[in-house]
Order: sequence, then structure tokens, then C-alpha cells
Amino acid sequence: MSRPERVPIQELELKQWMQVEDDMGWQNIEKIHREVIMQWITDPTQPVYTAQGDTRDDIYGQQPEWKPTFQDVEDDLNSELQGKLLSVMKYKQGFNIRSLDEEIQHCHITFLKDICDECQWVETSDSDDEEDIVNIIERIQNAGPQNVFNEQDEKQELCRKGLGILETIMDTYNQRLGEGDYVELCNILKQLYRV
Repeated sequence: MSRPERVPIQELELKQWMQVEDDMGWQNIEKIHREVIMQWITDPTQPVYTAQGDTRDDIYGQQPEWKPTFQDVEDDLNSELQGKLLSVMKYKQGFNIRSLDEEIQHCHITFLKDICDECQWVETSDSDDEEDIVNIIERIQNAGPQNVFNEQDEKQELCRKGLGILETIMDTYNQRLGEGDYVELCNILKQLYRV
């Protein structure tokens, strides 16, 4: 399998790992995000670790004086989370963190928050994960130029249909979406999702 084929599979596997929940309902990505925030707001030079200010304000402020690093985060993560921090930061070509010794920036916290949000909105299904991975591999292997153009044409046609429905609704007196149009729009969106 070539590198371009492996990357989506590796990202899918990483995303699935990030979505694993503990007994309390915390996803792995949420625990990493929380630990990065704690390193950002907790001054290790104090005799007792105390949070310096409100986390919401400090996240967007200047980097703290103590300059926390990814190694600080890694050291405080549970053993099941250790070793994944660099991969998480590279998720979807986010940041190319080469060493855990690099300092955390506020943009890293925002990036992790975005991943948390993404992982929250993924629909879960009862289908076998291996089957999903096999389907992705087959789609990648079968994605020749002719299939790419066919999918693009199909997407454009579905978008035209949806826009036509919306324009028709806006041209009516009461500008309301009827049940038939609603069902048709839902079907178009489902088809777009599958293409």
C-alpha cells in the first residue's frame, strides 16, 4: 500500500482512538485537551500548583511565563494516552511538532478544541470497524480519474436539484418548506454525504 493510501487509514485509526471513552464518558482527545489547558494555566513554580486565572481567558492570552512544553503534557498523561501526543498534533496536517520539547502555543489549544468538537459530532454505528476500513481502502484503490469526474458530476447535479428546491420555496408566497420538499432535500443531502 502506498503512502497516499496509508494516510487516510492512519488518520481514521487515530480518530477512532481519540473517540474512545473512559468509564466517565471522557474521550481520549478530551483528556489530552484538558491536560494541555492545565499545563497552560498551572504555574509549576508555585509551592502548590494553582491555576492562574480563568481558563477561558488564559487560553487566548499570551503564553505563560513558565512556557509549558508538550513534554510537560506527556509527563502528566495517563499511560494509555502517552505516546500519541505528536500524532494527535499532526492530525489532518495540523502541526508538525517534531519534539515534545517544543513550547505549547495558544493555537495548539484551539486546534485540540476543534478536534474535540469534531469527535463529538461523529455518528456512531454498529457496523464492524474493519469493514469500514476495507470499504475506505476499496474506494481509494478504485478512485481512478473517471470515478473522480463521475462523483464530481453527481455532486453538482445533486446540488443543482437542492438549489432548485430552495429557489422554488423562496418564490412561493409563504416561503415554507413542504413535507415533500423536505423529504427530497433530506434524500439529496444523504446522497451528497455518500458521494
